[in-house]
Amino acid sequence: MGVPAHAVNVLPMGVDLAERFVPAKSVRDGNELLFVGRLVEKKGLRHLIDAMPLVLQEFPHATLTIAGFGPDEGPLKALAGKRDVAHAVRFLGAVPQAKLPALYQRASVFVAPFVTAATGDQEGLPVALMEAVGCGCPVVAGYVQGLEDILGEDTPVITVDPTDAQALALRIVGVLRAPDEAQATAARVRSRAHDLLDWSQVERRYGDVLAQACSGGLRR
Repeated sequence: MGVPAHAVNVLPMGVDLAERFVPAKSVRDGNELLFVGRLVEKKGLRHLIDAMPLVLQEFPHATLTIAGFGPDEGPLKALAGKRDVAHAVRFLGAVPQAKLPALYQRASVFVAPFVTAATGDQEGLPVALMEAVGCGCPVVAGYVQGLEDILGEDTPVITVDPTDAQALALRIVGVLRAPDEAQATAARVRSRAHDLLDWSQVERRYGDVLAQACSGGLRR
């Protein structure tokens, strides 16, 4: 559009990493996968359900907890039945934000199998993933633009092509097999994300931008 890059400020959404989305001292459930999000195509949940039979081959007691609602709920439940994993998949429906931290703090891995929808729609900076990171939950995610800002140098070991059921399952099983290593990665990602995503930091940067705009500092 002809706008010089130095004149553009890109600021992320923020989350409360100081009080609400924080790691818990309790032990994580070693078999629980967690998905949080709207049940629509770009979230990629169908690919996670496709991968569940392979996960269950390695971890027969693994479960998938799904927090969210949306137009794809019926087809996704049907898919779980078709893949013979309905016994291991729990649909919670809409969950109040105040109850989300307990889910993130309990799960052994948060799975965000992002994809590009047929319409071209895709994730921006995913809030649910940011919340999971804040709670110190190990993460497996489909790659979308901007994830490096959150995941940093750990992006290659966290992201995967979720449309490849075997690759997605292997990445999840890798987390379940090595919980200490996964937790160390999660702690490293959280430490990096804090300065970028905590509301206090985002608030400060927004304030700086507004102050510059009011003083004429952003004019071309």
